[in-house]
Amino acid sequence: GDELRGGLAKTIETAHAVGLNYLVCAFPLFPASFKQAMVGPSLDDWKANAAAFNMIGEETKKASIRFCYHNHNLEFRQFGAVTGYDTLLAETEPGLVKFELDCGWMASAGSDPADFLQRHEGRYAMLHLKDLKPDHIPNTELKMASTEVGRGIIDWPRLLHVADRAGVRGLYVEQEP
Repeated sequence: GDELRGGLAKTIETAHAVGLNYLVCAFPLFPASFKQAMVGPSLDDWKANAAAFNMIGEETKKASIRFCYHNHNLEFRQFGAVTGYDTLLAETEPGLVKFELDCGWMASAGSDPADFLQRHEGRYAMLHLKDLKPDHIPNTELKMASTEVGRGIIDWPRLLHVADRAGVRGLYVEQEP
C-alpha cells in the first residue's frame, strides 16, 4: 500500500529495474488502516480507491507499465444495488486500470468469474486460477474453502474459453492452503 500511496515514483523505478510489465495492487489502499480494510471498506472507500487507481494508472502508463487491481471477496459486499467491485469497474478508466481476476476469491463471494470476463471484456489482463470445494459457503469475509484446480465448482473449460476471448494473457495457478 505505501509503495503506491506515497512512494509511487520509487516503485515505478524499481519495477523498471527488474523488468516488470505489470504493477499489481493486491489489496485496497483505502481505508489506509489494514485492520479497518479487513473489516471492510465503505462505498466511499471504494470510490477513493478508484480515484487513486486512475492516478496510479496514469503514472504507470507514462512509464510503459500496466496497473492492475487484484480482487479478494470483500470487494463483493453489497451497498444497496452495487458492490465495491462494481464501483471499481465503473469508476476506473479502462485505458489506465486493468484487473487481475482471482477466480477463487470471486467465486467465494458467489460471483461467476466467466460472467465478469464476458461483461467486462478487455478489462482483465491476468487470472489467478483457484477452485472451491462444493460445500463452500459464499461470503465476503476473506474466507475460502479451496481445493485443487479442477476438483471444485468452477467450470474451467468455459472460463478459459471466455478468458481467451476477453483478452486475458496471464494465467497463474495459485493453490491456497
